Amino acid sequence: SYDLHRYARLPYSCTHCGSCGNVCPVKIPIPNYVFYWRTEIVEHHEDELIHRLEESGMALVLRNATNLSHAEKLGLWALRTLPKWLLNSPANPLAKDHANPDPPKETFREYYKRTKNQGNNN
Repeated sequence: SYDLHRYARLPYSCTHCGSCGNVCPVKIPIPNYVFYWRTEIVEHHEDELIHRLEESGMALVLRNATNLSHAEKLGLWALRTLPKWLLNSPANPLAKDHANPDPPKETFREYYKRTKNQGNNN
């Protein structure tokens, strides 16, 4: 038996990059299990308010390319502008164990737009 309430935060530590499944030597489909357990957590109302707010916010951001582009620029501005003590505060649980690298000079979209035709000079 498992304690869904006690371990409800665990699947939310995953970024869904899929690397764990790719490198698993016995080919356990770990990303599928993470998705399954997140679904179980939500269906049993063990998810946290912050996760529902994050998902609602991301649904708005990912609704269209314009929203995503604005969010990218806002995020980059925040990384450059906000004081380090705020970015590394208890409000950011990832800051406890991770140091943020220096922010890039431009968003990926800006970089792509600037460089997309540089390799096609043949």
